[in-house]
Amino acid sequence: MTTLYRMEEIFHHVRANEEILRKFFAIEVEILTVTTLKDLFERLLTLVEREFSISHVWISLISEEAGRFPVDELKPSPFLKERLNLVPRKTFFSLAGREDMPKLVNRDLKPYYKLLPYRQKCMVKSMALCPLFFRDGIIGSLNLGDYSESRFQPEMDTFFLSQLSLILSIALSNVLAQEDLRKRVTRDRATGLPNHSEMADFLERQVSLARKRRFPLSVAVFFHESYDGSEENADPAVSDAQAERLAGEISRAMGKEDALFRSGENRYVLSLPYRDLPEAREFADRVAKAVGDLLSDPKDSASTFLVRVGVASTEEEGVVSGETLVARAFSRIDDLPSAAGGDGEAPSPPGSPGVSEGGVR
Repeated sequence: MTTLYRMEEIFHHVRANEEILRKFFAIEVEILTVTTLKDLFERLLTLVEREFSISHVWISLISEEAGRFPVDELKPSPFLKERLNLVPRKTFFSLAGREDMPKLVNRDLKPYYKLLPYRQKCMVKSMALCPLFFRDGIIGSLNLGDYSESRFQPEMDTFFLSQLSLILSIALSNVLAQEDLRKRVTRDRATGLPNHSEMADFLERQVSLARKRRFPLSVAVFFHESYDGSEENADPAVSDAQAERLAGEISRAMGKEDALFRSGENRYVLSLPYRDLPEAREFADRVAKAVGDLLSDPKDSASTFLVRVGVASTEEEGVVSGETLVARAFSRIDDLPSAAGGDGEAPSPPGSPGVSEGGVR
């Protein structure tokens, strides 16, 4: 009888483990197919909570490691706002430890509430901290909290939780590799700004939205060159530094809903939603003057830079797409080389709408 009971107990554990493995497989399939950090975290937290009926599931990242991740892309997510937090390295390791195995706790939990997302207070009675790995170290943890004191006990086996950590860490590496690849393809190397390809897609969406909601959309384009008319600096490092400073100056003047792109060498496009043509032109001229002063060296007249400006708006006749909007603005830059890419329009004469006469020195 004892033997039969023992066999039934073994079969029960086997069946339970098979069910756990099935759930892990379902999670693995889901998270290994995502391509963005936002989707990875959202799907993971939802799946773990649903598959294992866990009361609270959230992620803690070591704040000093946040620079490795596009954390800003996660901020618009209302879901992650309540499920993600940044914790100082010292605090994190004092709670989670430096071991590469999950930690289970069900006593003296008050210090562990520091791992909870901002404004989230839940009186859980047991927790599991599953380390997240990236490259050669721990960068945070997936945290599970339950109202039952017996759900996570220190003496329990952590094999399956270790597998969850491993699956998530692999998925994290995959996603960050794809994020890095996308950044290389769609971001300018020197400034980190979205490039021409990203700009084209963005402005097409913006123009469509502006028409649908009936608000003005303008773009200001900036083209800078040295006073002697040469576009390029002989030293690439100097050119990159100037590009970075120029982008920084424009970015500081931007509004919250504006967007800046580097569409080519010495060419920048600033999207200005909710601004009509006169407002956009006044803003662009003010920014151009500040940028021109920044790039010019008052001690060296040879280093003086011209910043030329062109502005266009969706309110104008003939502007039917993001492409024609940008082309119209570039066509209004006095003496701009044809490499800027236009829609065939001749440069507007000085004094025309959207033209900054002679550039800003």
